[in-house]
Amino acid sequence: MEVKSFENLEVWQIFYLNARGSLYELKSHLLIAQDLRYLKRSQPVSDVFTLIDDLSIKLNNLIAATRKLKNKESQ
Repeated sequence: MEVKSFENLEVWQIFYLNARGSLYELKSHLLIAQDLRYLKRSQPVSDVFTLIDDLSIKLNNLIAATRKLKNKESQ
């Protein structure tokens, strides 16, 4: 993936921020489902939380890198 313009960086940043928000929303819904005992506290659910945490780190890194590029281009 090659980002060449400020506008593209802005679009990607918004995309990553929305993705992160959706990921946190999914985690929230899963926690509520566990609290309401719709889901058992089992290994597969724990694995999903681990995946969510891993993806959150990757998205945060993408957001930081995009902000850094955007700031560099705007100078």
